[in-house]
Amino acid sequence: MYDEKSTSYNNNKSSNIKAGADYFINYKNTIGIMADANFNGINYSSEGTTAISYNPTSTYLKTLSAQNIMPGSSTNANFNFNYRYADTAGKEINFDADYGLFKNRKTSYQPNYYYYNNSLFNYNVINSNATPTDINIYTAKVDVEQKMWKGKLGYGAKFSYVKTNNNFDFYNVLSGQNIKNLSKSNGFVYTENVNAAYVNYNRQLSTKWGIQAGVRMEQTNSEGTLTRADGIIQADDDVKKNYIDLFPSTAITFNVNSKNTLNLTYSKRIDRPVYQNLNPFENKLDELTYSKGNAFLRPQYTNNVELTHTFMGMINTSVGYSHVSDYTTETTDTVNNATYVQQKNIATEQIINFNIGSATPIKKWWNGYASFWFTNLYFDGMIGVNHVSVVVPAYGANLQQSFTLGKDYTAELSGWYNGPGIWGATWHSKPQGGLDIGFQKLLLNKKATLKINCTDILATMSPWRSSSNFGGLNVIGRGGWDSRTFRLSISYRFGNNNVQAARNRKAGSETEEGRIK
Repeated sequence: MYDEKSTSYNNNKSSNIKAGADYFINYKNTIGIMADANFNGINYSSEGTTAISYNPTSTYLKTLSAQNIMPGSSTNANFNFNYRYADTAGKEINFDADYGLFKNRKTSYQPNYYYYNNSLFNYNVINSNATPTDINIYTAKVDVEQKMWKGKLGYGAKFSYVKTNNNFDFYNVLSGQNIKNLSKSNGFVYTENVNAAYVNYNRQLSTKWGIQAGVRMEQTNSEGTLTRADGIIQADDDVKKNYIDLFPSTAITFNVNSKNTLNLTYSKRIDRPVYQNLNPFENKLDELTYSKGNAFLRPQYTNNVELTHTFMGMINTSVGYSHVSDYTTETTDTVNNATYVQQKNIATEQIINFNIGSATPIKKWWNGYASFWFTNLYFDGMIGVNHVSVVVPAYGANLQQSFTLGKDYTAELSGWYNGPGIWGATWHSKPQGGLDIGFQKLLLNKKATLKINCTDILATMSPWRSSSNFGGLNVIGRGGWDSRTFRLSISYRFGNNNVQAARNRKAGSETEEGRIK
């Protein structure tokens, strides 16, 4: 029997840079470039103690004191080229070519010390590892939109190619020397190519009826190859996948009268796994805990239907149903006295949701927005050999109030609250909420802006608390961060205020970039 208590710490620093330029060839043609980069210094550490007892008699055996020190750094950079054509007849063509790179360098030092009941030293096991990761992303896409058949027709295509390269070098530390453990060291290469095409049509049929319909086809080719340093072949060393998916979407709008509008929508979407979660190596977090990738992890599919009612353009009420197949989440399981954390497709999830929200001008100087949501979650599936069947209600509310105070003063008050809920089918979370306040003042003929913001003024966002009791493993988790902050900022706008603003556009590789962990 293991009674483990652990604490983890994160101390991260990051800096960002973004630049771009547009060149207007003429009134129809524009080319643009855009680049951004993010640099992170990552320092993670954990420490814990585990009392180990013989289960049938609860006889105490020994205590494990474990540490994990993981310094690291990461760089994420993306480069985009865009061409845009737009004419007065309503035809628009956008072409994007993107390249993205992600580099992560991380090491880990893991001393584990065992003690007798009288706190005398027994023995130790010390490990270290190095886990560099490189990800390269290439995408190209074209989107066309034009007036046709008394409506608007859109169509396009996209190509993406991603290659990830992960190395995991594991060392036993003996007398201060790193001795490479070949049975626990490996390299993993994952490649993925997705070819997609879509068509979409939107038309207002009459003053009361409007329709939108479209379909997207995606063809996916992927391969994950694991090479163990000891040369042993295992079942998930080389996993290839080839599949084709169709993703339809449709919407019907009905203007009942001048005050009421109904909108019925249906869509199907895909959520592919994070790249690093496909690596099947076992990462030793401490003597008793491992994280393990899953080369057989499948995409998650969601079918969603929703009916929305809008009253006077101010109050929106919606009710919806979602069916999720191959629901993916992080699971915690025990195998041979060790705890494994792994992403798995564990269940079918069904979601029934209700939401009501209103943006309401209360006074000429006071604008408010409030919303309330309620969700019922149904999980049914397997985690290992254990069946999970859960029905959980969840609810929450959001509030935002804006005030124009005169003499170029403005203020904002915002808050949110989430009731108790569930995460990953087995983790039950406690209620959580937050309240923020901010003030703004325009200075120097409105060229300068002074902002004062305070977040989580009631200190209710942190810490979080969650618990799971499933499959013989009882885990209680809690954590916190610097949620209460005070920020003072001053900005000044130089030059001509009439300079045209940069185009508001997105890169073509955003979907792929979002799958970097």
